[in-house]
Amino acid sequence: MGFLVAGTPLPWEDALEWLNHVRHNGILQFLETYHRVKDISGDVLKWGDELEYGIFVLDDETKTAKLSLRATEILQELLEKEKKFHREDHVEEGCNWVPEYGAWMVEATPSTPYGGFSSDLRRVEPSMRLRRARLLSVLHDNEICPTVTSFPLLGVGNDFTVPPTFSRGPIAASEYISDAIINPHPRFGALTANIRKRRMRTIDIRVPLFKDAFTHEMLEDEAAWVAEHARPALLPPVDDDHPRKPPSSPPPCTPCPLATKRRHGTSFSTKSKPLDHIEPHPGFIHMDAMAFGMGMCCLQVTFQAKNIGESRHLYDHLGVLSPIMLALTAATPILKGRLADTDVRWATIAASVDDRTPHEMGFASSPPPPTYAKMAGGGIKRLPKSRYEGISAFICNHKHGEDMTSSLDQYN
Repeated sequence: MGFLVAGTPLPWEDALEWLNHVRHNGILQFLETYHRVKDISGDVLKWGDELEYGIFVLDDETKTAKLSLRATEILQELLEKEKKFHREDHVEEGCNWVPEYGAWMVEATPSTPYGGFSSDLRRVEPSMRLRRARLLSVLHDNEICPTVTSFPLLGVGNDFTVPPTFSRGPIAASEYISDAIINPHPRFGALTANIRKRRMRTIDIRVPLFKDAFTHEMLEDEAAWVAEHARPALLPPVDDDHPRKPPSSPPPCTPCPLATKRRHGTSFSTKSKPLDHIEPHPGFIHMDAMAFGMGMCCLQVTFQAKNIGESRHLYDHLGVLSPIMLALTAATPILKGRLADTDVRWATIAASVDDRTPHEMGFASSPPPPTYAKMAGGGIKRLPKSRYEGISAFICNHKHGEDMTSSLDQYN
């Protein structure tokens, strides 16, 4: 997640007054920094990897796995041990531990970066083994830390965490997950709430459902259930200042009108399904919170090249190679308890932090609210993609011609 500092983030309503100031001074700061370092050359290549771990609790009696919301406690213990046994001369490999978005997640990096020699390549695997061993040493006997991209049951019911949590909090306003699964560091809650408020609606992630021989019948059942329940909610909307208390017990499941109907000799009963399993958009796996994207774990690699020219060259190459390597992982076939028709995480992450307004996405017909005037482009300028997406242009100086597919004016 990068460098975190202690502070009090501004809520979106207060941040509006400072948007232009931050944009203006941010550009000036970038230009001054760029001109100060643009001629530096001859630096030694430095690079490093970031590994994100999810902490799961295994229940031997029920044969289930749940999220362990102990990441803050675990992280504190790891930091204390690193400080106690740290050597200033770096003769021994060390670990750096930082918080991640989820209250069940921990991120680890080597304490010192790797270099550009073959001896540095031999450091990578021992460093990864060391980080895993140290993390395992502070876990409970029934906890594990697999490098799994996405917890398969995230958002399924109210019983996928330890301790149990309930949905519909004031931060994420999610129908599927609780605010309690977000790391308590102020940055993460502020990001979650401000993205939702800027886009003026909850997050809307839709991943195509994997289709097999029984998908058609299941979708008919779900479409009937959605039609039956497509009426105004009787419960009041979530108030950010006065969140609704979770129910003492889950509401009873209303069976789908077609739930007991048999087709092709197979019963597709939804009577035993909790309401969380009914998708509001049949044919898609629906997710409505930042946690579904930022709660994913991955391996990341960052580089510091010898100069800006080499950095640009490396950037363009990684822009081509990274999607290929991501596709080869095929590491995310299950989302919210269902098989997806995709197997990588990227589109889910991009949608989970998409803060574009309806006008910026191009499907709003009503006039923009007055607060839009304080946003870049008046809050109505079309933006073609989420800010967390693929690269917009190749930037290497010595490529032949220009990147004819890019339009930098869209981002100026």
